[in-house]
Amino acid sequence: MIAEAPTAEAAARTLINGAAMAFTRTDTPAGCLLASSAIAVSAEAEDVKEELAAIRREIEAALRDKIAAGIDAGDVPGTADPTALAAFVITAIQGLSTLARDGGSRAKLQQVAKLAMLVWPSPRSHA
Repeated sequence: MIAEAPTAEAAARTLINGAAMAFTRTDTPAGCLLASSAIAVSAEAEDVKEELAAIRREIEAALRDKIAAGIDAGDVPGTADPTALAAFVITAIQGLSTLARDGGSRAKLQQVAKLAMLVWPSPRSHA
């Protein structure tokens, strides 16, 4: 999904908007197993916790690389920090998961997702 997106912004928008939709499906538990499970686990489940963290790190790294490529392509301003921007997107997604688990509606999550994307740096605003 990230690699196939035409731009880094499209990848981030797809991730955040997709999270808002997926976390509020009526046929699955609210939130996201990957985003919120196994945060506090017993020592016996430490391997599960680490595996889920590794998956989150892989997604973040793929988005960071897409952002870096966007800087090279001119789609993302050179002043952008790929590491911080990718971490922000992942943090927003984790927050959406918590909001959904706490009963947030799809409309509420979509509004938060829309606000989260307002921080995306525009190449035109930094030209």
